[in-house]
Amino acid sequence: MSNKSLPRRALKKMVTLRTLLPIFSDQLAAHASRRFANLTSTPYRKIAWAAPLFLASAILAQQRLILLSLVCLTLPLTIFGAVIRQRINVWLRVRALLQKEFKIPASPLLKDELLRLQIDPATVVEIQSEAELRGEVVIAEFDQQNRILSHVGPIPGLEASMVTHEQFQARVRHRVTLVVISNTLAIKKVYRTYNSFSAELLALSALASTSATPSIVSVDRGARTIYLTFIFGRNLGSLMVAQGVSITDQQRFSQHYPGATRWSDRVEASSERTRILDAFAGLVDPAQQTVLVNLLREAHLAGCTIRDVKYGNIILQDGDLRMYDFDGARVFASNTREFTREREIDRDKFNYFFGTRLQTRTVLLQDVRELLGEPIGDIYSPIYYGNGYGVGQIASIEKGSGKWLFIHKCLPQLQDKYILDLGSNNALLPLEMLRAGARRVTAYELKDTHIEFAKINHEWFEFVDNTCYDLDLVQGRIRDVCNRSLSDFDIATAFCSLYYEEPKDMEEIVRVLSLNVGTLVVQCNENPDEHEGELRERSSLNFLSELLKRNGFPRQKVFEFAGYTRPLIVAERERKLHD
Repeated sequence: MSNKSLPRRALKKMVTLRTLLPIFSDQLAAHASRRFANLTSTPYRKIAWAAPLFLASAILAQQRLILLSLVCLTLPLTIFGAVIRQRINVWLRVRALLQKEFKIPASPLLKDELLRLQIDPATVVEIQSEAELRGEVVIAEFDQQNRILSHVGPIPGLEASMVTHEQFQARVRHRVTLVVISNTLAIKKVYRTYNSFSAELLALSALASTSATPSIVSVDRGARTIYLTFIFGRNLGSLMVAQGVSITDQQRFSQHYPGATRWSDRVEASSERTRILDAFAGLVDPAQQTVLVNLLREAHLAGCTIRDVKYGNIILQDGDLRMYDFDGARVFASNTREFTREREIDRDKFNYFFGTRLQTRTVLLQDVRELLGEPIGDIYSPIYYGNGYGVGQIASIEKGSGKWLFIHKCLPQLQDKYILDLGSNNALLPLEMLRAGARRVTAYELKDTHIEFAKINHEWFEFVDNTCYDLDLVQGRIRDVCNRSLSDFDIATAFCSLYYEEPKDMEEIVRVLSLNVGTLVVQCNENPDEHEGELRERSSLNFLSELLKRNGFPRQKVFEFAGYTRPLIVAERERKLHD
C-alpha cells in the first residue's frame, strides 16, 4: 500500500462512517425500543422491573445518595409515565369522538332483516310494535362460545347456533345481545372495562371507511355500551367446531402461540396445528384467504392493530369474510416504532392461525436465504428498511442502502415524478425514490432472482412505512425500453447498469430516452478492481459523459467525490434548453 493511498483510504472510511451513521443509530434505537417493549409487555413484567428499582431508590435516598436514587427512578418513571400518557391520550380521543354525532348507517328495512332470520311474520310485527314503544327490544343473547339464546321464540335463520337455557354459558367478559334499536337490527355490546370499551370505539371509528367491519349505530358512554350493525353470517370459530375443532381446542391452540419471532412454519409442524389448519382450509379457499390478508392490511393502513387474532373474530357471510370484535385493538395516530412492532405481531399471528406467509422478520430472513442460496451477510446489495429491519451487512457507500444515503442528495427533485429505472437489481433504489416522493417507478431488471428479491423488498418498504408504493417491475433487458412508449416519464435513472449493454445499444437507449424523458441520471464505476478491458472503459465517467452528449443530453452536472469511485451524471436533454 502506497503512502499516498493511506490518506484517501482514511478519508473514505470517515465519509462511510458519517454516511451510515443514521442507519447505525436507528438500528440501535430500534433494538433498545424492542428490548424495552419486551421487558414491559405485561403488567407483571412492569411490576417485576419497577418494584425493585423503587425500593433501591428509596434506600439510596435514605443514604443521601440522591443522584443514584434518581437514576434508579428513571426506568419505573419512564414505564408508568408512558402508561399514564397513553391512558390520557385514549381518554381525550374518546371524548372528542363522542362529541360527534354518529350517523346511523343505511341498512335494509327492519322487517326485511327480521324476515331474513326467518322469524315468524307475526312475531316480526310484535317486535316492531314493541320497539316503537320501548325503543329497544332484545332478540337474542350470545354465550361464551358465540352460540345464541333466543328471547323471541324460534329463529330458523340462526338455528345452527341456537342453544337452550340449560346449554347457555354466560360470557365472562362482555355481554353481547342482538337487539332492535332506532329501527335497526344491531349488536349491543356492554363492556366490563373502560379500556375494552374505548379500544373498540376508537378502532371502529378508525375502520369506518372499510367495508368489511361493522359500523357504529349508537354509543352510551355511561353504560360502556356500543351498538353495532349486525353482520349476517357465521363466525369461523363456530364453523370449525363443525369441522371437529372444539372451542376448547381453539383456545388451547391460541394459548400455545409461542409469540412473534419465536416460531417458524418450517419447524412448527405439530399435529395440533396441522389438524387445525386443515380444518380452516376446509372452510376458507385461497381466494378468501387473500381477502382475509387484505382485511388486515386495510386495518393497518387505517392505523389500527388487531392484537386479538382468532377464528371467532372472523365472520363468513355469503362467501365473503368480515372482521369484528375489536375490544383488544389499538389505534395509532402515527407510524411509530411501537405501531410497526405491533403490526409485525399481527402478521405473525395471522401466519400462525391462518397458515399465511405475511412478511415478518423470521419469514424475511428465511425467504432471502432460500432465494439467494447464500448467507445473509454476503448479499451484494444490503438493505436497511428502517425501524430496525434489514438484510445484509451494511458497511459500504457503494452498494445497497449506503449507496442511497450517499447519492440521494445529488438527485433531481423526485416529488410527484414518474421515473424509469434501468437495471434495478433488487429494486432498493426505486423503492427509496418512491419513499422520497416519486409518484411511480417502473423498474427494469433481467434476472429472476433479483425480480423475486425486489418483490420481497417492495412488501417490506410498504410494511415499514405503512403505505402503498406504486412500483411496476418489468423483467427484461435495458434495451427493451426502446420498444415502449416513454412519454409518461419525467426522469430516467441507470445506477451502475447502462454500461453492461453493448455500445450500439447504449447509443440507441440514450437517444430514445432523449426524445421523451427530460432528465437522465447515470452512475459510473471507475473502480479498477471491479471491471477490466472494454467494460472498464464503458463504465468510466468520460465514456458515459460523451455518450450522453452525443445522444441528446448535452447539459450535464457531474458529481465526483474524493475516494468515491462511482461518480454521478445528472443530464438534461437538449430540448430543455429552449423551454
